[in-house]
Amino acid sequence: MAVAAAGAQLEALASKIREMVANRAEVIYAAHARGEMAKDQVVATDAQAVLKGCAVVRYEAHGTGEWRATCRGRTRQGELVEMSVRILEEDNKIQVVTVYRI
Repeated sequence: MAVAAAGAQLEALASKIREMVANRAEVIYAAHARGEMAKDQVVATDAQAVLKGCAVVRYEAHGTGEWRATCRGRTRQGELVEMSVRILEEDNKIQVVTVYRI
């Protein structure tokens, strides 16, 4: 069963992600994310643009105990994209798990 965050928690998390990207946190891409990016023609600079201006629409614990944020934002061309990400704060990294246009 997933546990979710809401409201002010989501905005605080979005702010954290935007701050990490602004401070040049490393953004890494899971193999699944790279495949989805190729399929949807989303390049790394688009993914970074989404993260720079993202809103977090969900933050959930998955069955593995891992927490993931679903970020929504726009590419450099203004297209709406969602990304599932993990924050690896201790390593100053954001791992993109999947990407899709909406």
